[in-house]
Amino acid sequence: MGGPYKTMYKIIDKQNNCYFANGESLKTKEAVRQRLASFHSVDWSDEERDINDLTLDELLDCGTWEIEEQQVKVKTTKTFTKGKDWHN
Repeated sequence: MGGPYKTMYKIIDKQNNCYFANGESLKTKEAVRQRLASFHSVDWSDEERDINDLTLDELLDCGTWEIEEQQVKVKTTKTFTKGKDWHN
């Protein structure tokens, strides 16, 4: 299983024992943080603190969330350039 890999993240809703947002894969932990902030913004009631200023760990504590890291193989393509080895 060679080839380059990248890390992707999924949010797990531990309360309902399922993936959040139909198993949406996110590219960074910052994207996970933003997704959770957006989700919780509807019922956020702390007037002293903006939900968008919370850390990922603080947002994970707002619910029963967990992050799953996955190593996903990066699709690569080969590019051929016409040159001396080009055959018509």
